Order: sequence, then C-alpha cells, then structure tokens
Amino acid sequence: GLLADHLGISADRVLVGNGTIEIIQAVIHNFAKRRVLVTLPTFSSYYEFAEGRVDVVFHTLSKLDEVKRDQHDYHAKVAETEPDVVTLINPNSPDGSYFASEELLTILRGLPADVTAIVDESFIHFAFEDLNLDIRSVIAECEEFPNLVVVKSMSKDFGIAGIRAGYAVMHPDRIE
Repeated sequence: GLLADHLGISADRVLVGNGTIEIIQAVIHNFAKRRVLVTLPTFSSYYEFAEGRVDVVFHTLSKLDEVKRDQHDYHAKVAETEPDVVTLINPNSPDGSYFASEELLTILRGLPADVTAIVDESFIHFAFEDLNLDIRSVIAECEEFPNLVVVKSMSKDFGIAGIRAGYAVMHPDRIE
C-alpha cells in the first residue's frame, strides 16, 4: 500500500520481492517460454536465470561503438531472434549506457505485443535527461504496454540497503 501510494499507482500493480534478484527470477521463470534476449554487457542474473530453461540470445554491444545502444539495431535483433522476453537495463549496468525516455518508448512500441519487456530501472537515479535533474521512469507506461515489467531496487530508490527488497510494476494479470 505505501509503495503503491508513493508511486501513484494501484497496489495490484506492485510485486515486492527479496531483492531485485527474486523479482528477475520470478519474471523470467514465469514469462520466458522459448527465448530471452539479453544485451551485453549486463547484470549476469538476466541470463543465468534463463540458461538451461530456455534459449538465451545475446545482443552484444561493441566497444568500438563506445558501447552505444541503438533502437534500430535492437529492433533488428528482436526480429532476427524472436524472443518472448527481452531485457532492457536503463541505465545499463555496468557501462552506464542510457536510452532517453523517448528512445525507450520507441523500442517498446516496436516490440511484438506478445513479448515481455523487462525494463530494469535499478540505477535510474543516476540518469538525468535535462538540467532540472528529472528522472524519467517508464512505470506509467505499464498502462499502455501490458507486457511491460519495470524492475526497481528499494535500496537504491529509498536508501534502505540491507533490507534486501526489490519490486516490480506490471499489469495486474501478470502479478497473478
């Protein structure tokens, strides 16, 4: 209740877990049926929880391109590999690459409707798009995109490290 109130959403859209790790595992185990697309470099849990259960395909960013992420390249990789789950860490860990909110929305709009899109915003507080230092979360977009799962970390959002609490925002049907 308190978390949902803080986020300005209904409580039936919030899933709280034992750190973001439990949330990531639950989402991948419940929604990955055939293939997961993971962008590298990234947090290893996104492919470790999928390996041995479903196929894992990688979208590897090049150091020669300064590890830049491109929405057109991403859509091409999705079309080529046909995943049922994609992972987008924004900003990405460990390299800090960032999709501006409009770029991320373009990616979400270009995904097939049956693809679960995990957007991990655990480090969103380190990414500002303007001089007002506004943080642009895509939590509100869960209304527009029923297959969107936004993963967050309470230790980073609220400075309560040690409690091991993470949460995700998604459509109520997915919470069930």
